[in-house]
Amino acid sequence: DHAHRYTDKPPREHMFAHVYHEGVARKGANNVASLIMKTLKKENVIREDEIGGELVIVFDNCSGQNKNNTMLKLLVYLVECGYFKDVWFVFLIVGHTKNAADRLFNLLKIRYRQKNIYTMPVLLEQLGDSDFVTIDPSAEPDFNDWDSFLNNFYATFSGKVKKNHIFHVNRDTMRKENQVRVELRESNLDDDKISYHQAIKQGFETRKNYPTGGKGLKLAVNNRGTDIRAARSTLLHQIEAPGMNVYKQVEMFKNYRPLVPPEFQGDSVYAEPDEMIVNAVKEEKVTRKRNMDDIKATKRDLKRQLKNKLDTMV
Repeated sequence: DHAHRYTDKPPREHMFAHVYHEGVARKGANNVASLIMKTLKKENVIREDEIGGELVIVFDNCSGQNKNNTMLKLLVYLVECGYFKDVWFVFLIVGHTKNAADRLFNLLKIRYRQKNIYTMPVLLEQLGDSDFVTIDPSAEPDFNDWDSFLNNFYATFSGKVKKNHIFHVNRDTMRKENQVRVELRESNLDDDKISYHQAIKQGFETRKNYPTGGKGLKLAVNNRGTDIRAARSTLLHQIEAPGMNVYKQVEMFKNYRPLVPPEFQGDSVYAEPDEMIVNAVKEEKVTRKRNMDDIKATKRDLKRQLKNKLDTMV
């Protein structure tokens, strides 16, 4: 990140590491979009009362988290809603995705490799040792359903995601042409052909109601950005935390808590699970073992039948 502010030093590579455990949130496009928006707002790169200049974000090619419809719709959103004049989402080609984040990840784990870590607070402390890394603990309110929100306004990039690596939206072009479109490129070579994606969802070129929980907010093509920003209060919802896997809850309490130093045993990750969870996990394990025994017995029967058939043929 080069938008990080330094009081007495020139800009340099810097890493914002968002850290959370599986009980707080999962992986995926919603999580990446949420944490990008959180960082831009926290570092005052996004301002509600001022249009920014150019934003360039470089991603690896992971489709599950980065190179997908949700993230590309976020690209359009950042320009149409007036946060930036120019936004580029650049996806590195598979096999060539080493970048600054990979280098800084080693600095992130300098002390982590040398310590016994038993709780999240201790983990956060150990990860935040480098001046090149800022640790940002993530909490449940940080994660929003950007996928559902953006789907209200933007068309799907059907068949256009995999073959392109550079996606660009320019505010001046958007306003001049009175349409919301994305430039798609396979590379930044001069002879590379530029194609375009019309980003407005079909039916939203003119005034039309969209779902707001019964409030019926109106949308006009010339005022889409303002209305989309206003719609966040009713259409952008927090994602419900998944909670820690029930099997892991039992495992952490039963298997790991006795091995942890006494001063850490009271941490929430080692909490005793509800009796109903314990019984459900125990029953599931018995069922799984019974199923495995049945599978093994079936395999033995098949082998025996095959052997008898071969013996008969001989």
